[in-house]
Amino acid sequence: MSFENKLRQLLDKDQPTVGTHLGIASPIVTELVGLSGQFDYVEFAGEYYPYTDFDLANLARTAEMYGMSTMIKIDQSPRIYIAERAMGIAGVQNLLFADLRTIEDVQLCVDAVRCDPKGIGGARFGRVMTKLGSLPAWVKYCDDAIVAIMIEKKIAVEHLEELLSVEGVDMVQWGPADFTVSSGIPGQYTNPKVKTLTSVAATSASAWTHRSYHVGSRTREKQFGTLWQKYEEADRSRRLNLFLPFWFSTALCNRIPVSRFCEASRYDVDDGSTRLTIRLSIMVR
Repeated sequence: MSFENKLRQLLDKDQPTVGTHLGIASPIVTELVGLSGQFDYVEFAGEYYPYTDFDLANLARTAEMYGMSTMIKIDQSPRIYIAERAMGIAGVQNLLFADLRTIEDVQLCVDAVRCDPKGIGGARFGRVMTKLGSLPAWVKYCDDAIVAIMIEKKIAVEHLEELLSVEGVDMVQWGPADFTVSSGIPGQYTNPKVKTLTSVAATSASAWTHRSYHVGSRTREKQFGTLWQKYEEADRSRRLNLFLPFWFSTALCNRIPVSRFCEASRYDVDDGSTRLTIRLSIMVR
């Protein structure tokens, strides 16, 4: 059973990655994702859904069985508390921080993940430490953790380059929903202002760090049609990280055969120098 951080390994090798959201902190759902064989990591959307430390630990254990990395999307408060328990007690390897506005916010997120003196973390005697077996291994585990940040507030977009200049930020995810709210135009995704800044955010982020495109179900086909074009416009030399929503209904999980979830389509684009692999999986509500 692997405890390696696959997401970190792939990013360090400049390889593309495919991740999916989970809306249920369930080992059964995590196992279904693992059985598909299509994903490098799972992101539990903890900002939106209920969970306990035990839920996260069981989710992490299951992901480890299938060689997948784990990530949790963290609320704006209390960031440090959630990050420490997710990493140290549960074994969630990577963190996505939401609702960032200032360079101080971003720096605090990076510091919360790394151990002192690089950050503000210390020893955490839980399942991770028990499995790793030593403090040096724990420090490396923290160093290897991916720090991802949401760019979703109007003020964050206005200071984008400043926020992305913080050392230790590995990935960026654009959040158009919160951006429309903070801009006073809630839900107006087709507003020219939103379209323009979506392009600016993606292109600017690509010049600084690794990008993440969030592919939603309603616009998935249209987005995949223009995805390679966006990739070329942004920066071919950068890896493309995809989030594919994988939402489940508890009832449906009990009624639909596992094989249904394992059906997938794979699309490869190869321009001779860069290879992009996109894997789509069955979505069930």
